[in-house]
Amino acid sequence: MPYQDELNLSSVQEMYLKTILILSEENKVARVKDLAERLEITKASVTSGLKTLIDKGLIEHQPYSHVTLTELGQEIAEAIVQKFHVIVHFLEDTLQMTRELAESNACRMEHVVDLEVIERLDQYNRVRAKQ
Repeated sequence: MPYQDELNLSSVQEMYLKTILILSEENKVARVKDLAERLEITKASVTSGLKTLIDKGLIEHQPYSHVTLTELGQEIAEAIVQKFHVIVHFLEDTLQMTRELAESNACRMEHVVDLEVIERLDQYNRVRAKQ
């Protein structure tokens, strides 16, 4: 999915989308307060960051209300989460890293690794799982 090139998403914007998705799954809704806590930033920073995502058509948010992903935002957030899981699986199972180390590195890697690399890692993970 070439969304990153087309929408010119930064790693911070991707983290917002991913966090909104995760909070929505955990709590049914994502609130600015919860985003700020999870991302360890101020509510004012979250509100400012959300404006760009609204402009890109990736989220919907009204002041003092929860944040929701649009259909495109949901698709992108799910792709980011999938990249994260593929990387974690590779780092844990193939490179024998601890879960904590694999997750902290995957969180950084998910924003810079090309889709082709993710697809090959996923293929490798699947082949290795069958062995």
